Amino acid sequence: GAVRKALGRVFDLLYDTGERDQYRTRIERTATGSEVYISHKGLIEEYEDAKKDRTTWRVRPSDSGLEAEMLSRLMLKLGAPKEAAAAAKADKPAAAATVAAASQARLNADGLSLTVDADYDTAWRRVGLALDRSGFTVENRDRKQGSFEVRLSDNDPDASKPGFFARLFGAKAENQDGLSRYRVQVQGQGKNSLVSVLKDNGQPTTSSTAKRIAKQLLDELS
Repeated sequence: GAVRKALGRVFDLLYDTGERDQYRTRIERTATGSEVYISHKGLIEEYEDAKKDRTTWRVRPSDSGLEAEMLSRLMLKLGAPKEAAAAAKADKPAAAATVAAASQARLNADGLSLTVDADYDTAWRRVGLALDRSGFTVENRDRKQGSFEVRLSDNDPDASKPGFFARLFGAKAENQDGLSRYRVQVQGQGKNSLVSVLKDNGQPTTSSTAKRIAKQLLDELS
């Protein structure tokens, strides 16, 4: 109200919106050039219960509109025409919704693999963005082999987002002990694609952590 406005004129940073945003930019080399991906993760501060005496930070959904805005700004910095940057900002959210609707993902009976209604190239792009948005640490990716090498803590249920929270709040880097490595494999099967979570050596696994990865991918791909 009036008090906040008065204080805000003196101390711009005395209060904030209760939201935090982070963006990840990834550049991937292709046979014809390079592709640039921008993914968003966000937190929002909410009351823990009806008493409203304590707040906590919770993850909020990735915002394709914010991703489009950042992509547009990057295009301008790289010298793209203003018209092209404006078109990217206007078209990306609608295009993302169209792609998602046309390429649904389903968790298979084993709980460790997904079937995506998309060809290999589309599935590869979508899985890469899903991993980025989920905050997984991708140590290596091989587009020709269709593999992403990811790592996370085996004991932390929120470890699908290890770097995001650590960087956001200035926490120390996670100790390397207790980390597990997995491979996310994308295989084209005609008009569909199979996405599997495997051991880091490419062998099958039945671990609960691998199933958690598959479920997180399903949430982002659906």
